[in-house]
Amino acid sequence: MEGSILKLYPQFTQLTDRRQQGQPVNSERRSGEDRRQTERVVDPKLSPDIAKIQDTFKAFIHNADQHKTTVKTLDNTALENKEVTKAVFSALSPIIPFRRISSMPDNIENGDYERAAGLVAVAGIMLPEDLRDMKDAWEQAVHNKLPNYDYKNCQAPFRFIRGTYAEAPVNKMGKYGYILHEFDKSFAETQLGEKLRKLLGVSFGKPEMTGRKVPQVINIDNKYVVEEIPVIANKLRGTFLSKLIYRAIQRTTVIGAIILSTLWIPSIIKAFNKPEEMKDKLTNAGKQTLKASINVVSVLSGIGILGALGNIRYKYVGSVIGMGIGSIVGSFIANKVNKNISTL
Repeated sequence: MEGSILKLYPQFTQLTDRRQQGQPVNSERRSGEDRRQTERVVDPKLSPDIAKIQDTFKAFIHNADQHKTTVKTLDNTALENKEVTKAVFSALSPIIPFRRISSMPDNIENGDYERAAGLVAVAGIMLPEDLRDMKDAWEQAVHNKLPNYDYKNCQAPFRFIRGTYAEAPVNKMGKYGYILHEFDKSFAETQLGEKLRKLLGVSFGKPEMTGRKVPQVINIDNKYVVEEIPVIANKLRGTFLSKLIYRAIQRTTVIGAIILSTLWIPSIIKAFNKPEEMKDKLTNAGKQTLKASINVVSVLSGIGILGALGNIRYKYVGSVIGMGIGSIVGSFIANKVNKNISTL
């Protein structure tokens, strides 16, 4: 029986003989390296399908490379446009309404849309007073028209409400409008400003009339009425540097600083909400608050100091140009410092 089976399958006989003789059996198995190097036989029927798949992937990769190149080009264009926009806003900063929104491109880039909208709103409210200042600068540049008081040694403390679109509504508020006008002071008129004045050694001479009058609600025998109030300039005495610093804080209003600080609140809230751990939240919010403080102080200081410096020498024109340059310098310093304060 066994012999008949072996006759039917002679290969088994060969295999058995080799094992019995102790001879190695040749195997058709190849090592991994040989299998990689040996060209595989592909069914001719599958070749067209494989070729189509390869062509499809080649087209996909080509399109992907094209899209990558297009996106890179658009990114570079957007970056160039962004830098051009910033340069244009900086160049237009002597035009006061543009100065007030000069940081808007940075705010939009950082996603601080609330602050950008707030700056536009403030610029809109201040527009009448800003246009008046621009008109005075134009009259000086074209017709050499200067004020009739000693503007080199005198300066009227600035106000946020005076001459703006907020003036008429506030004057209609009676008692509350009167309170707002009382609160609308420059930093020079605060207790801190008074201490700084004494520290600088600045004293007052006889005040002078600027020749300008503005409507303002006042209290007369507990009755709140609107009357034309003259704008008075303080005559300052002291060294050039001490008077310059004091004039700078005369040009910075309390309400204006509060509004600029308030516009940073959404950014601080966003910074607080980013991390998961409470410790990181507080750290992030603290860093963002520090960045806000640096920005507000730098910008207001730049505008105040360079605006006051230009005002002493060139009055209206010098004031307008000085405030524009001061805004650029203040923003530049703030951005340089704030880049070293990273948030999570």
